Order: sequence, then C-alpha cells, then structure tokens
Amino acid sequence: MDKRSVIARCLGVLLVLASSSLEVCVEAEGAASSCTIYGITDCLEDINSYSAQPSQSCCAEIFALESGGPKAMDCLCTAVTSETARLYGVNPKSAIGMPHRCGLPVPRHAVCNSMKVPGGWP
Repeated sequence: MDKRSVIARCLGVLLVLASSSLEVCVEAEGAASSCTIYGITDCLEDINSYSAQPSQSCCAEIFALESGGPKAMDCLCTAVTSETARLYGVNPKSAIGMPHRCGLPVPRHAVCNSMKVPGGWP
C-alpha cells in the first residue's frame, strides 16, 4: 500500500467518525433542551415550595414538557433529579409535584426515583 492510499483511508475513517459524533451531539442537544432543569427555568422560584401556586409561565413550561407524551414524567424526573438541578438547590420531592400543582393530569401511580408523584396516588 502506498502512502497516498493510507492517507486516503485514514481520512475516510475520520470523516465517518466525525459524522457519527455530530449526529450524537445533535441528538443530545435536542434532549438537553427539554429534559434538563433549563427546560423549566421559570419554575425555579416556585419549585421548592410544596404548596405555593406556581406562576403561569412556570405552568406553561410544565405543560409543554407534559405534552411530550407518556414519557413526560420521566423527563421531568430526569430534570429535577439531575446534578445540575441539585446545584440550583432543587428539592426533587417538591419539584415532582409541579404538574399536580399546575392542575395537569398526573399518570396513575407515577414514581420518580422511588418517590411517589403527588396527584398520581389516591
């Protein structure tokens, strides 16, 4: 094998690896916008209160998250139990109750990291 063909093959491999990495980054970036605490920033003032009525903008963010389908509660759970949420001082036990406090339906027997989600249990 001559030097040019080795270089050409190496460049081909690098291009394949680069395109694969780009796809992974784009998918992760899309997920990051909704399933992180950054998807519910308007809730940060209300999130640690067990009883306060959340703001309309907070409930709008929760509603947008919840309209994501059956995995929406999993997404919220991921967001409020993340390391980033902990750094913001988020109390997960209170935070998982946001959909219920906003008047949104909560799946029956919903749990988040073994915590019962308010509104999902009789």
